[in-house]
Amino acid sequence: MRRAWMDQLRGAAILAVLLLHAQLVVSDLTGARLPAVETVNAELAPIRMPLLVALSGMLVERSLAKGQGRHLRGKLEALAWPYLVWGGLDVVHVLVDTAVAGEPVPWSWLPRLAHDPVTYLWFLGYLLVFHLAVTPLGPASRTLALPVVWALAAVAPADTEVAGLLALFRWFLLGDLLWRAGLRHLDPGPDLAGVAGRALAHLGQHSVVYYVCHLLVMVYAGRALVAAGVGATWPLLALLLAAPVAVGRGLVAARGRAPW
Repeated sequence: MRRAWMDQLRGAAILAVLLLHAQLVVSDLTGARLPAVETVNAELAPIRMPLLVALSGMLVERSLAKGQGRHLRGKLEALAWPYLVWGGLDVVHVLVDTAVAGEPVPWSWLPRLAHDPVTYLWFLGYLLVFHLAVTPLGPASRTLALPVVWALAAVAPADTEVAGLLALFRWFLLGDLLWRAGLRHLDPGPDLAGVAGRALAHLGQHSVVYYVCHLLVMVYAGRALVAAGVGATWPLLALLLAAPVAVGRGLVAARGRAPW
């Protein structure tokens, strides 16, 4: 049974990710700053990814209840496959850009895609690692792992691959623990109604689709818009937010007809 409040929270977090990247693309294309949006994004920074990870952790128990084999197959389909497909597209995008700019090809970062993702798709790679890590663990082991991971995250060298992984893994485990501790029975009140509520729930329900497509869509839509004469920052920001939502809706619809 889906819970609308979870989908809506996930949708709000995805919207925050879109806002961050839209602001960065606008600044990159125009050289202009958007101080108000930068302030909002700075305030959302401690919430965006921890919330997405914790919400994913809340689904662990239900997924593992289907059996470890089905759990792993589901995560390979939902996380590894889109990571490979869209990661490949992102690599092509970077290689083409460097070739057009006449810059040396950054071959050195290609092997990192397997252990320290350098593209915007790092989130899917992290989630896959988290799910693989908890697959053999029972509820008690996952509970005991939380304080251990939290302590390791506190002492891990700052700004390293391991530190970033552990920092989010603790939120994943916390989401799982809170769910098992009774959050599953929590009624947070009426869900958001109307168009806004349905839109957020849709974004959350299909969060992976919108996440994987959004940045590439923003980059190329932004270049096309600037070439067409759209240089004002606020209209450009609004269009860059709308573009991946529109493309994402099309991909969601196509997903039902072509599962690959």
